[in-house]
Amino acid sequence: KKNVPKTQFVDQFVKRVRETGMLVSKPTRIRTRPVRSTENIAAVVESVREQPSTLTRHRSQQLDISRTSLMRISRKDLAMKPYEVQLAHNMHYWSQENPQWMRTL
Repeated sequence: KKNVPKTQFVDQFVKRVRETGMLVSKPTRIRTRPVRSTENIAAVVESVREQPSTLTRHRSQQLDISRTSLMRISRKDLAMKPYEVQLAHNMHYWSQENPQWMRTL
C-alpha cells in the first residue's frame, strides 16, 4: 500500500494535464526584481543629480536601498562607474615633492 499514490494527487495531476496539457507543473514563482524598479532607478538618478559627491553608503541610507542594490542600479541600469578623482603626480616645481628645485637654478 506504500507505493500507491493518493487519489487527491491523481485527481490534481489529471486536472493539470487537462488544463495545461503539460505533465510537469509550471513554475509557481517568477523571479522579480523589486529593488531595481523604475521608481528606485528614478530616485537614484535624482539623488545623483542633486548630490553627485555623496558616498554610496550615505545614499543607500537616504533612499532606503541596500548598498549592493544601489551599486547594481548605478552600474547596470545607469552605466555609471564609481571613481574618485586623484592626481597622478604633483607637477609643480615648487611643491613639497620637489623642495630642491630652487637650489638647482
